[in-house]
Amino acid sequence: MGDAPAGPVASQSALDGVVLGAEPEQSIARLRSARDQFLRCHELAPGLRPVIQRSWPRCLQFAVSPDTRRLDTLVAPQLEARVQRAVTPVLRRLEDLVRSTRASVILADAEGTVADVRGEPDVRRRLESIYPVPGASLSEAVAGTNAIGTAIEEGGGVQVWSGEHFIEAFQGFLCTAIPIRDPLSRKVLAILDLTVRDRDVSPSVVQLLARLVANAATEVEQALVEQLAAREQALLFSYLRELRRRHAVIAFDGRTTIASKGALGLLEEGDLAALLAYAEETIRTHHRLERPVMLGSGQVVQLSARPQFDGGECIGSILQLKAAADEALRPPAVGLALPPALDPFADLVGQSAGMRQALELARVAVEQALPAYLFGEPGTGKYALAQAMAHATGLPSATVECRAVPPRAQGWLAEARQRLGAGGVLIFRHLDALKPSTQRVLLALLNDEVCQPLPRLIATAQRPAVRSGLAPALLLRFAAIQVKLPPLRERREDIAPLAQTILERSAGPRRPRLSPAALQALAQADWPGNVQQLEQVLRSAMAVARGAEIGLHDLSEQLGSAGRRPRLSRLEEAELEAVRAALRDARGNRSRAAALLGIGRSTLYRKLDVYRLKGLAPLL
Repeated sequence: MGDAPAGPVASQSALDGVVLGAEPEQSIARLRSARDQFLRCHELAPGLRPVIQRSWPRCLQFAVSPDTRRLDTLVAPQLEARVQRAVTPVLRRLEDLVRSTRASVILADAEGTVADVRGEPDVRRRLESIYPVPGASLSEAVAGTNAIGTAIEEGGGVQVWSGEHFIEAFQGFLCTAIPIRDPLSRKVLAILDLTVRDRDVSPSVVQLLARLVANAATEVEQALVEQLAAREQALLFSYLRELRRRHAVIAFDGRTTIASKGALGLLEEGDLAALLAYAEETIRTHHRLERPVMLGSGQVVQLSARPQFDGGECIGSILQLKAAADEALRPPAVGLALPPALDPFADLVGQSAGMRQALELARVAVEQALPAYLFGEPGTGKYALAQAMAHATGLPSATVECRAVPPRAQGWLAEARQRLGAGGVLIFRHLDALKPSTQRVLLALLNDEVCQPLPRLIATAQRPAVRSGLAPALLLRFAAIQVKLPPLRERREDIAPLAQTILERSAGPRRPRLSPAALQALAQADWPGNVQQLEQVLRSAMAVARGAEIGLHDLSEQLGSAGRRPRLSRLEEAELEAVRAALRDARGNRSRAAALLGIGRSTLYRKLDVYRLKGLAPLL
């Protein structure tokens, strides 16, 4: 069997069957012996196909247990409505073809979650004794080497025989899986699989099974092509209707972009990637989005992005751009009018409305010598802003870390007293991590005459003041001005300039650049770790990129899972945000977070597992 990528034409050649010879029992025994050898000493036996040589070491990295006899992970499959419509008649025909053959037809989503199983009752019962149907995750990270999970990892059709499977539960099966791809983008939408017991087939049938699944996958893709024409026509109609009203209009369906001349005349490099990321968000959530966006030219436009529906199905998004009339949206010109080389805020990249408001409030706090409380999700740049504010005062500064105060806090309090008496600027980092007992002692220090006059105070925290858990009297000392640092997913227009700045600072004379596809992936990613995660991903990409251009393939697996974020329902989006908020409020304590949500701890654990398997990160 070769390892060429699968497609409507290449599928059959990519699935050349395993040549078992005249005595298949001996070949099966050889495969099982090779597996036993690999599990004992991690050595690959000669004669194993390349696809298996790549897969088994991945299973070790994923820490998959080879002794697994039952898969209990349960995940809600995610299949688009158009895929369901195209594949249903094909599944029926396949089910008729395999009747009385003891074979089963399996459909999985793009992440490897089983969505449908067809076959005779005794065959279904055999599979259900191994994994839940539907809902089992057959990704390699969960189920080891198997046709569905390995097809996802390899990006093409895969056939796995008996002892080539990594876990014990799949020994004795022959599985053939072919990806179903989007006709335009070639993105994997689902996986079609035919599974049969190895003792029920002969070597001469292997090629026939491969062709059967490949032809079925091609048939589904052809049905998607026919659907696509109707979807594109519906979106084009919506686009033309909006174009009569406004000259700057963009239509996007996740694959195809249509932009008016008026829109293209406004946009510079990087602008379109950010706008399409907002469009993707509306398609995923089915929510309208309105916000001011600053373009690369410095012009502020009001963005209106609306999901479009046809027959109850979301077919894309229409974006409208118009000049923002509100002067308050333009960059502030308050105080500290310094050249960029001397401006302490110059390194804080961001032209989004939320970021500009944060910088304006920070400048006001510096000019009026007011205590400032900076809050936002981890990685948003709170400490960087606090340091810039301290630098802008021209006074000496110091930092007191509040996140890891020991149970007996005498040493920490002694350090705080010393810093308070030194004057200048004092940054209390992670202030909302202080326990109530330590808060009371800190407040006493702030009121102590020995520490007067107090230095200028700046605090950083994850939560807004009203939800911080800090004593009101302590907040009076720190929160004269509250500054929210917006998460990166709420200021996608800043991602392109941020990425370029990070590359320029990190690369020295090399001057790397991002390919359009890589920039689009950055703009669309979820970024649970915010700017900090963006910097980590770019540093990793620079380390592996061979040339001056960083391409999509150079980006890390972490970005890959974020960029492939599945589309969630409105209910799932709301639940995910509620879980994130509860974990933040509980400071990562899952038992407390479950109590805040009004659910059991085990229920919360299950929800966290589901979102992680989807490539999401609820804990921020």
